[in-house]
Amino acid sequence: MNAQNQQLFEEMLDERLAHGFLYHGKNESALPLYRKRVQFYINEFNAGRPSLSAFDICLKALLASGELKPVVFDDKSSEIEKKIADFEAGRIPVYNFRLACKADRELRDAYERHTGLAQLASTGR
Repeated sequence: MNAQNQQLFEEMLDERLAHGFLYHGKNESALPLYRKRVQFYINEFNAGRPSLSAFDICLKALLASGELKPVVFDDKSSEIEKKIADFEAGRIPVYNFRLACKADRELRDAYERHTGLAQLASTGR
C-alpha cells in the first residue's frame, strides 16, 4: 500500500473499531491478527486499495476458521440490569429488592455502581 492507501486503511480500521470489536483470538491477540490479515488481503487481492468488503471478508474468514471468536457476555449481567430497572420502575417492592441485594453480592454491587453509592464508598464520604 502506498501512503495514501495506508492512511485510508487506518481511517477505515478506526471507524470499524469505533463500533466495537468484540472478538478474542485463539492463540494471539485478536486486533493485531485482524489488522495483519486485512492488510495482507488488501495487498494481495485488492492491489493495495482498502475497501470495506476486505474487512468483512477477513472477519468472516477468521471467524469461520476459529482464529477469532466472539466475546460472550454472561447472562447474569442482563438479569441484574433487568432487576434494577424493574425496581426503579416500581415493579419490585423495596423490601423484596433489599432482600435480593442482601442475598446477591453482584446485584448489590451493580446497584451501588448504578446509583453512584460505590463512588461515595470508595472516597470515604
